[in-house]
Amino acid sequence: MAESSLLQDIQAMDFISAHEHISSLASFGAADDLFFPADEIPQLEPCRSTYLNDLLLSPYYAGPLFAAGYQPSDGPLGQKKSFLQWFERIRPSLALTQNIGTYRTLSIAFRSLYGCTLEDAASAWRLNQQIESNYSNYPAWYQSVMQRSNTKRIIKPVHPQYFRNAADGFETPYAKPIARIDSLFGLIRDSGLDFTCLQRSMGLFPQKLDDCVEAVDHFYSLIQDRAVGIKQLQAYRRPLYTTTPAYSEARQAFPEAIAHGGEAARVVQDYLHRCILEKAEQLSLPYQIHTGMTNLKNSSPADLEPLVQQYPHIRFVLLHCYPYLSEAVYLARTYSNCFIDTSWLAIQGDRILENALTQYLSMLPLNKITLSVDATSLEEYYGGVDISRKLLARVLGKAVQKKELTVAGAELAAESLLHTNADSLYSL
Repeated sequence: MAESSLLQDIQAMDFISAHEHISSLASFGAADDLFFPADEIPQLEPCRSTYLNDLLLSPYYAGPLFAAGYQPSDGPLGQKKSFLQWFERIRPSLALTQNIGTYRTLSIAFRSLYGCTLEDAASAWRLNQQIESNYSNYPAWYQSVMQRSNTKRIIKPVHPQYFRNAADGFETPYAKPIARIDSLFGLIRDSGLDFTCLQRSMGLFPQKLDDCVEAVDHFYSLIQDRAVGIKQLQAYRRPLYTTTPAYSEARQAFPEAIAHGGEAARVVQDYLHRCILEKAEQLSLPYQIHTGMTNLKNSSPADLEPLVQQYPHIRFVLLHCYPYLSEAVYLARTYSNCFIDTSWLAIQGDRILENALTQYLSMLPLNKITLSVDATSLEEYYGGVDISRKLLARVLGKAVQKKELTVAGAELAAESLLHTNADSLYSL
């Protein structure tokens, strides 16, 4: 089966993306520590005009642009003169980052959705005007991109207050929430274990360990029958490995954790993590957890093996995984309750995602892999879906050519990764 023929079939298949942060741009409101406004408020629309710079200076692309020398500046980018001055300032950094995944995802979306490029100022100005227009009617634009990308569902990580603010709207037919557990742990700061995030997300401020345990119970009652699972970004802030402190040890450590943090905070967090997982085990929930990428030294999926063993009814979904692809494959191959998701890899670069898919499809049962982009904007998402489909077709086409897969096997693999696995894993 030729890659081009397989790609045609893959392009026509429904897509279920298992992890997306769409609407997490500055024009939707400022991010605050753990919180993007879109993680807290359902059906969120921009609070001001959205321009090209909002899409370029996203949480994922701003860093590379700054590293390439771009110096941010304020200006009314709805005015042509100011826009063209800004574009000339950012062009050198765009040129130096055109090889990375985020530029690629956005460029694909700009060409396909807008008929524009970043290659000249006139086209960029037209693009800026169209972005402002499309985002001024964000619900319609959201629906349009979902349809044009053949998206059936996306899974959206949200904080508990999202459920307290529940409302139906333009997201509802597509976005299914997965509940973030991060606020239940508190944040380890130099001044001590900080639970203001729990107060913000659930209206609770613990004075003792038992208050935290009650918050866990309240969290599960809040998300019951409303979330498709739980999600955590623990790897960004602390080691993935979790110890097994007793209740008495955690209760004794709590005052010290609040006052000074340190090892006492780890003890409290590890105990609360176990409380959260014990309830998830009873409910047989999917559990998305970040691995690799940001906190490199302490984010290997291998550190999760004791938890995967101890909680066989929790479906652990390893997000990102790079550069620990082999460790992630080992866990997903060894344990029936462990899965891998490709989130963030398309945004990092084509070769990274292609290498991951090649390794995953060489070693894992087809039901163990889900696809996602982990995008912060509709445009990142559209381009990431396009890249994911094309690279999946390339990897499967090569496997058929080498007789590692039959044509029927390649089609089954495509359907499994694009929608069947996520549909089953998250009971959509």
